Amino acid sequence: QLTARLLLNGSTIDLRRLDLFRARDRANDAFKLYEALGNRGRMAEIRNHLAAIELQDGNLAAALDQAREAETLGQVPLEDGKVGINPGILATCEQVRGLVARRQGRLADAIEHFRRANEVAGSTGIASLALDAGLSYAEALLASREFEKGRDALERVLNIARSLRNPVRERQATELRAQAEAALRAFDRARPLALRTLELTKALRFEQ
Repeated sequence: QLTARLLLNGSTIDLRRLDLFRARDRANDAFKLYEALGNRGRMAEIRNHLAAIELQDGNLAAALDQAREAETLGQVPLEDGKVGINPGILATCEQVRGLVARRQGRLADAIEHFRRANEVAGSTGIASLALDAGLSYAEALLASREFEKGRDALERVLNIARSLRNPVRERQATELRAQAEAALRAFDRARPLALRTLELTKALRFEQ
């Protein structure tokens, strides 16, 4: 288990460094170890991680295939005798599908996938995933010129970002909300949000 965990952690670092070949290789090695241990939860998690690698590499069909595998592996028995899907796995799969749809220009589909990812993650207390999905959802709404819905979504996202003390995400959400308010011609609300974005940008030392 320790070896598998180290391989997965290493793959995550490789993905951040954009060393996709090594990231994919280590993830597959970790998957084989967890498969030998019969740990379907970790196997599902790795499938979603592989989906992120394929997305970064531009392989959209492969990313969707990995998400489908993750959902299958993430199935769990429910109290009523039915079968459900682990919420973290399901929310991540929906996020992947939303990212694929957005890249393909299918904004309506992307919005629905992001909305569901945000809803599942939020209702089950997976705050970091709810934050990322909420941002993606709001961005897609603004791109579709659904400014009021986007503004409302960003208000919720901002609350999560602040509660997690994540200034990078707070800055991103504040900037988007300023744009939404400006698009709605609510300049009295847009201006302080824009100033807050500038304040966070300086604090984070983002030079551009």
